[in-house]
Amino acid sequence: MVTEIVKYRILNSDLVVLESNHDLEMLKNGPYPWFLKQRITSNLGHLSNISAGNLIKETCGGYTRDLILAHLSAENNDPSLAYDEMVKIKESNCFEFDLHVAKQHEALEFIEV
Repeated sequence: MVTEIVKYRILNSDLVVLESNHDLEMLKNGPYPWFLKQRITSNLGHLSNISAGNLIKETCGGYTRDLILAHLSAENNDPSLAYDEMVKIKESNCFEFDLHVAKQHEALEFIEV
């Protein structure tokens, strides 16, 4: 769940590493049992691609240079879906940050902060 303190801490950060755990449609139609789907989408669960985008829309200022989408579900997300959702937010708000998607079994390139 995104709290006001989380928003405050992200505001004007140079670099943000943000969970973009699941695509809502993939989760809805995926193999997880109903109780687990409910937990994932609850306030005690994980951020969806859309929730991550909404958070960035609210907190990304002129200072943010890099955004890393992280903790993508192997079952309920696809890196291209997470990336595309954030590109929509980036372009519609004229944000200038570089966008990266972390992989589960591969290191990202070095990012100088």
